[in-house]
Amino acid sequence: MEQSFSRPKLPGSARMRARGLFRAAIAIAILVAVPILLVFLFKQEASVRFNGVVESGAESVGPVEAARIVSIEVVEGQKVKAGDVLVRFDPADRLLDDSINEVKIREYEQNLAKRRETLAENERRCRQLAREAEVRLEECRMDRVRDAAELAGYEAEIERLKPLVEKKLVSELEFLSIRPKAEALRKTVSQYEPLLEALERRFEAAKKDVEESAAERASAEKEIEAALASVIDAEKRSAELRKADPTVLRALADGVVSKVYRRPGDIVAGGEPVLRVKGATDDVFVTGMLPIGMLEAVGIGEELYITRLEFRNGQSGQFYRGVVESIDSEVLDLFDPSNPVPRTPARGRKTRIRILGKGEGLVPGETVIVADSVQRGLVGMFAHESASSEEKK
Repeated sequence: MEQSFSRPKLPGSARMRARGLFRAAIAIAILVAVPILLVFLFKQEASVRFNGVVESGAESVGPVEAARIVSIEVVEGQKVKAGDVLVRFDPADRLLDDSINEVKIREYEQNLAKRRETLAENERRCRQLAREAEVRLEECRMDRVRDAAELAGYEAEIERLKPLVEKKLVSELEFLSIRPKAEALRKTVSQYEPLLEALERRFEAAKKDVEESAAERASAEKEIEAALASVIDAEKRSAELRKADPTVLRALADGVVSKVYRRPGDIVAGGEPVLRVKGATDDVFVTGMLPIGMLEAVGIGEELYITRLEFRNGQSGQFYRGVVESIDSEVLDLFDPSNPVPRTPARGRKTRIRILGKGEGLVPGETVIVADSVQRGLVGMFAHESASSEEKK
């Protein structure tokens, strides 16, 4: 008879304890693994890689006012120096404006001279009237003194003849001939006082007119002097403009003509460019956009690597070193020119990077890869090439 052996069964409480211990061990393992995993993830170096566009100093050359192009003295690719003639415009309108301005300046000067003459004539006339009033006043005073003396003589003669007439020693006719003259002089002398008062008032008014005209002339002289100074300044500015010849556009700095937009004979509106001159400065910049995931990954003064998007004969793209000069303080919607769908805006912070060195080989306007290492730049270049190939397909 065969004997059968079986594992003894644990009591119910023991099985529950074993399950609890197993679950606790699993929980402890998870709690230990999660921090380790987080530490491992956060220890990974942040990857910085975004697109940028090469820029360099350039100026658009165009007229300030509408003008017709007579000739363009340069061609694309030509090197120019500061002061070289670039474009000539039709000077007819400018000459007409200069003539009109010259006529206006001369007319203004004549008006100022006439005003000065008028003020001087007014003051001279007031002084003449004052002198006449003073002379008339003095004449009236002398006439009063003369008539008063003559009246006193007649009155003395009358007093002398009275007793003689009464004694019949002198004819009464002589006495009667003197009395009307004395009476007439008496009336004349009595009218001198109000006449003198009127002449004095007239003289005082004339003197006041002289003072007012002199003050007016002095005040007007200051205004005229200021106006004449403005006219002189206007003439100097006009002479400087004529000497500068605004119908001729010159290069402001050394550079290379990168683009010619117009032809001789075209009429160009004010502010519209005729051609573009790329500066000869060694400073080359890259403008990129930090995407949302890298807003704080780059700081001002940090060095980055710029890689060109080219792959020829099995060689990777050329790279350059650059330093971050500025980062916009806010997140904006920008259009990425390297985006296969450029009409779709992307959000990020605009970043300006200066190339360390001359940046030879970089073409203004080309798209580059900006990264924190050369390897990431090359990876971005290959990704861009693949995306471009897929886009072409």
